[in-house]
Amino acid sequence: APVSWANECSNTTPRSYQVCVGSDQAALCDNTKGGTSIDIDGTASSDPATSTTYTQSVPGTYYWKIRAINKAGYGSSWSPNWSFVIDNKVPSLTSINPVEIPSTGTSGLSLVTTDLDGASDIASVYLAFSNCSADPSEAGWSNFEHNNANFFGAASVVGGGALIAAGNANAACTGTVASPTTPWGAAPGSNATGKLTLNSVSNTPSGNNLSSVFNITTNGFVKGNYNYFGMVQDKESLYHTGTTVASWKKLGAVCVEGFTAPVDPVAGNTYVTGWSSWSTCDNGPGPNAHTRFRTRTCTEDCVGGTNDCANYLAANCPGGNCTVAGNTQTQRENCIGVVQGHLYDASDCVSGCSCGGASAPIRSSSISVAGANVWSLTPNPLSLNVDINGGYSFNAYLGNSGNTFTFDFSNLVASGLVGDATPKVKCDEATPTLLGCDTGYTGAQPCQPIPAKVFDFGFYRKYGGWWQATGASVHANTTIQSKIPASLTLLSDQRLIKTDSYNRDGLISYGTSVNLGTNPNVQSTYTLSNRRFQQTYQGMIYNYAFFDTKFKTNTSTEWTTGNTPPAYADPGGKGYMLVKYAGAGPLSLSGFSVANGQKYVIMVPQDINVTGNITVANGGFLAIMTKGNIHFGSGVSIVHGWYLADGQIVTDSTGVETTDLQLHGEGSFVAWEGFTLNRDRGVLNNKTPSQEFIYRKDMMTNIPSILQFPYKYYAPYTP
Repeated sequence: APVSWANECSNTTPRSYQVCVGSDQAALCDNTKGGTSIDIDGTASSDPATSTTYTQSVPGTYYWKIRAINKAGYGSSWSPNWSFVIDNKVPSLTSINPVEIPSTGTSGLSLVTTDLDGASDIASVYLAFSNCSADPSEAGWSNFEHNNANFFGAASVVGGGALIAAGNANAACTGTVASPTTPWGAAPGSNATGKLTLNSVSNTPSGNNLSSVFNITTNGFVKGNYNYFGMVQDKESLYHTGTTVASWKKLGAVCVEGFTAPVDPVAGNTYVTGWSSWSTCDNGPGPNAHTRFRTRTCTEDCVGGTNDCANYLAANCPGGNCTVAGNTQTQRENCIGVVQGHLYDASDCVSGCSCGGASAPIRSSSISVAGANVWSLTPNPLSLNVDINGGYSFNAYLGNSGNTFTFDFSNLVASGLVGDATPKVKCDEATPTLLGCDTGYTGAQPCQPIPAKVFDFGFYRKYGGWWQATGASVHANTTIQSKIPASLTLLSDQRLIKTDSYNRDGLISYGTSVNLGTNPNVQSTYTLSNRRFQQTYQGMIYNYAFFDTKFKTNTSTEWTTGNTPPAYADPGGKGYMLVKYAGAGPLSLSGFSVANGQKYVIMVPQDINVTGNITVANGGFLAIMTKGNIHFGSGVSIVHGWYLADGQIVTDSTGVETTDLQLHGEGSFVAWEGFTLNRDRGVLNNKTPSQEFIYRKDMMTNIPSILQFPYKYYAPYTP
């Protein structure tokens, strides 16, 4: 910035300026802290210059101040600190390749450097590789640069010539030699050993990037692993380190390789041997049972870099079935057997049922099979598809004394195809076993001196929701339907009406038909002559209107609000409580409990939606009668009592098999328009009913007097 004097007294001493510059405002004149003091002196006959130059390439914010000194040597006050910014971008080392070069041949070593001020701001690029392993602590004619002369070191002045490290005096990886002889010589030229020649360097700018390609020729260069090093300097003398001090940076590894692929592997060459002879068939036991092998080996020079052996061996396996471990390739031929069979629905077959099941195949997208040994299958376990006919097959490696296979059919259950992953029927052996090759077999591979083995599996189907009664009779004026699974463990459970703990069962009466499914065992649990009758009901109609008329004169309690019955009371002193619902709309009935000694009779003229469990203690009684329907909500799992509906009794479902609850009913259930039982518990149906209804003898014993009617029996009189 220009400066000028104000008026001053005359004096013969030359006057001057003092300018201080630096990045630390508190130490602008202190050169020990990065500051710089510049004196601008005048002469006896001329004033000092009004400007000066400060050189700095490191980016950042800098500050300066100035004062004037008169001819008598007295200084003025310092000016305020002014600032300026050096926006020089630090160049960087971006990438280096290749990672492998030939021991003999030509290569282009490409170093990409970047300067955000533009590639044109890059002045010099340095590249080397050597046996050094760490970044050198110093650069410039150091031991490190002399050591590069034994390997490779080059410098390229952008827009100028190139240098190669050729002198190896005092060569080492670290340390600085006092007054060394320069290691650098002009390119083209060779290194100190004569094994590497730098032919040329091309520099190609592209935006902020400069691609420098060092074209070299190697001639018997020592094979092995080395490290790349690099430096870059911009035109303001700023290096990649962000300072003006030269310093090499390790960039990565490079390998010098002598590998060449063989023209004739069988004849062998320096790097890949020919194949060994085939081994005889291994007759086991052990993981190599019924397998024969041959091998060949590969060697290469590089520990790192491109794995030439792995690449060559992976791409060259005549006949296939090769593995590579390290630098050894092994080719294997196996003894293979076939396992095949069918999956079918065997739900309705009885003891001694035939195998095959072609008339009821099960098709699946996936089943799994695992061998007893890790070598049995590839992969092990193996996933199989089952075709439209229920058929599957797979190849298996045979052990010397045979091999056993384990099937996993859990996916059949998950897919809803069967109700149990454990087969009901296994044919033709309990566990699939292959016998293997003949003992002492050493012939051609693969060997299979046995025919394919067939293993069929029959399963229980996944049954739908069904219901069952215990110790009670069942009647329908039309059809009774409950498809009872053959998968129930006990034969005595495969019946519509089970015998209870008191050895009570019941009668089945129906108007049209009984459909208990296709289970052939379910019929054998009934004695048709005295337990099953086809007849319609011809008696009194005990419906809501009947009881409503009968109870007209009985003392009752009106129920208008709330989701549970009124607190128990016996207003008539008759030993029961008659409750008549008078609320608006359908009754939403929450769960509640009836205690010992409490006897409720509840009349509801509308539909009833039961939303919670209802329990009746031994010694209690509950009867609920409605003119409409009774719905047991999907969250209801226990209902006790006598239930009478002029309409239907419906069990609601969640619609999801895994969340549906089993409904456990105890007492008596009568619906003049029938039952709609919707619960379906998926695979749990194969072992338990979705709805069960159990007779409660204690409720008959505890029936209140209001429900006790005289019974008349008429018989002919013969005097």
